[in-house]
Amino acid sequence: MHETASADEAKRFGTIGRIKGILGGIIDEEWLAHKPLSYDLNQICSNLKVSNPTKNQIVAGFRSLDYMVNQTYYDPKLWKTNASPEVVYDIIKAYKK
Repeated sequence: MHETASADEAKRFGTIGRIKGILGGIIDEEWLAHKPLSYDLNQICSNLKVSNPTKNQIVAGFRSLDYMVNQTYYDPKLWKTNASPEVVYDIIKAYKK
């Protein structure tokens, strides 16, 4: 589907950029499909009374510990990761410091 959306004939649709973005998000999230949980990092930050990190800071924090992390395609506030809930909280606490 993503290849079809990239074809020249698909460019006649005004929403093709959005369609390609959603399909790309689904493809990116595939390697975490077996993980049932997603985390609302905004809510976690609120609970820990810390400002929200940027997307780059979130990705760098998880990857520095060799965990995978990706925004969900269905809600940009939600993130999926192969890190345990304890590690997720530890990463946000480390960001707070």
